Amino acid sequence: MQQIALTLWEDRISPVFDSAETILLITVDGSSISSSHTTHIRNRCPLRLAHYLVEQQVDTLICGAISARPARYLEASGICVFAFMSGNATEALNAVLIGSSLEHFMMPGCRRGTGSGNRRNIRSHRRRTPDSPVRATAQSCTQEVQ
Repeated sequence: MQQIALTLWEDRISPVFDSAETILLITVDGSSISSSHTTHIRNRCPLRLAHYLVEQQVDTLICGAISARPARYLEASGICVFAFMSGNATEALNAVLIGSSLEHFMMPGCRRGTGSGNRRNIRSHRRRTPDSPVRATAQSCTQEVQ
């Protein structure tokens, strides 16, 4: 079983992890959802939110922009972070479930070959060239978690 968390703003991925007020926690068994629930959070600092996700035994996080400190904490805790994502949360979740690319969910300026945002890679402890894709497929991330 795998735990996936998404930061939400209405039906979309919340644009900023640090100020997210709703987290969708999903338990996946194989490629199907076995349970899900939303948690409303308020006035929680980003590092406490990251700690909460670790306590919930989250394996994968899909979120918008995220500060370096909580991102490093999550990654050091073994959570696969898909940061700088935007768009419909259900569609992004479905992409993770089938192991397809999340590249088209990346925020403008973070896509391969555009702007400098592509240098802010999701797995900062991995060496990447400036033009390498930021976590191009969900499949590679979920394989690392298992």
